[in-house]
Amino acid sequence: MIEKSDHDKCQVKEQINHARDFWSKTLRSARHILAPMVDQSELPFRLMVRRYNVHCTYSPMLHSRLFLEQPKYQQEFLQTGPEFDHPFIIQFCANDPEIFLKAAKIAESHCDAIDLNLGCPQTIAKRGHYGAFLQDEWSLIYDIGTIKYFPIQFFEYNFFKSQFSCSKSNKASDFAGASLITVHGRLREQKGSKTGLADWTKIRLVKENLRIPVFANGNIQSKIEVDKCFDETIVDGVMSAEGLLYNPALFTGKPLAVWDAAYEYVEQYRKHTSSFSSIQEHLELRNVVGKTHSIEDFVKVADQLKKRYHVEYEKFIADDQHTKEHPKNWPVFIFIDNTNESVVEEPVKKKIKKEKKPKGPKPPKILPELCSQCSHPRGLKCDFGYCRICCRQKSYSEKVDCQGHGFRSKLLKSKNDNS
Repeated sequence: MIEKSDHDKCQVKEQINHARDFWSKTLRSARHILAPMVDQSELPFRLMVRRYNVHCTYSPMLHSRLFLEQPKYQQEFLQTGPEFDHPFIIQFCANDPEIFLKAAKIAESHCDAIDLNLGCPQTIAKRGHYGAFLQDEWSLIYDIGTIKYFPIQFFEYNFFKSQFSCSKSNKASDFAGASLITVHGRLREQKGSKTGLADWTKIRLVKENLRIPVFANGNIQSKIEVDKCFDETIVDGVMSAEGLLYNPALFTGKPLAVWDAAYEYVEQYRKHTSSFSSIQEHLELRNVVGKTHSIEDFVKVADQLKKRYHVEYEKFIADDQHTKEHPKNWPVFIFIDNTNESVVEEPVKKKIKKEKKPKGPKPPKILPELCSQCSHPRGLKCDFGYCRICCRQKSYSEKVDCQGHGFRSKLLKSKNDNS
């Protein structure tokens, strides 16, 4: 091992002190974190979950090159609430130090930290050469991370590649000046149907061998898992993504009725309007989503949910059942509704003569066709056979249109050029 000079040791010590100050002062010792999510960690949702013990929030993952080249893309995702949404971290995927620098310089006044995504394991990240697939080029990661543009650098690692040795010799200086890292505790091969559970023992190993703050991500579905994760990993903060989508009050450990969650989200949406697709993503009542472009229809859904379940909810609270049962066993009206059921209209009962079904083997179930780039269902009318997320990325990055999803990248670029 090469011995460090006194100057190098001083620099490492200075970096470690900066990293600790960054977490305690800039991030205000954040313990509960909303993870970045494509199209779902927009401003109204971020402000909503902050009411429920979320200390720090992320933007959706932003493509650094598209962020620079497309003003509409930049404007959409720089929607921030400076008085309410802090500490706030903007996450980029990047594979070019200069592009990352330029994007970060634009974004820095809107956030408290910049996060480089080194965790996305999806096929689109492999094709775009970013996310977890940058881990094959540690020299490039170092070049991106050591650009000196402002004193906040923040990284995310998707564990666990053989090139990343977690030996006792790994210290903060190995992470190219990072002030904090997030570890997912999964192999990059663990995606789609192979996702599986995150390995908290590996997260603890990282924490024990670094002298900078570490966040953990993975397996967080309730406050019970949050507390358990802190105990088993000894990390500084725990983040959740899907867990908060299903239960925005996850970090409180207390029940939240689905209608109250819907009312609160709509309230934030009205104050800080984002794209209408964001409210469709959060209030997953598909029979309503496909027929409306009115926010009032979603309020009616919440009204119907409350009318149907509020008696049971009041009894659940009165009996103090939420302290006796694991959150996974709480009734459906506690979480954000994630079914295909529409409750806007009660079905009209008609007497219909039932025909006798012929005896014989049951026909095989017809499974939905999957996106050719990931494990999500493909859009039925998509020109490329992609899901909405992958199609959007393709439209932005390759400047092509999709009639099925309604993306018009060329038309948008033309309008921007003429303006």
